[in-house]
Amino acid sequence: MAPLERGTRPEPPEELDEEQAAVWRKTVDSMPPDWFTGATFPLLKQYCRLTAGLDFIDRTLRKIQKSKEPNLREWKRFTQIRRQECKVIAMLATKMRLAQQSSYDQMSVRPQKDKARREAAAAEVQRPWG
Repeated sequence: MAPLERGTRPEPPEELDEEQAAVWRKTVDSMPPDWFTGATFPLLKQYCRLTAGLDFIDRTLRKIQKSKEPNLREWKRFTQIRRQECKVIAMLATKMRLAQQSSYDQMSVRPQKDKARREAAAAEVQRPWG
């Protein structure tokens, strides 16, 4: 992949199918233009593949659930796969700082926590004058 010009959004790699490329575009468009660099492309590519693959897993689970005699062994297998895929997707989103948790501003929270901790400690200290 060629280096990007500053302020441009990366196009999806050719090896992604249409659904995966749509996830790529949606993800890239949801972040500032310079958010993704060449170093994050492998993570982003895997994120797109897994996210697009969840639709297949969900369709399969719906078919199993709607059948007259659902195969519980198959249902369990696909729910386990979905759970594993979701964990990896969440981890990739965090690594690329897509999830709100990872883009959370710790500096705005820390003073509140520190203040509460100081107030609790001050309440426990016995003052010799009062």
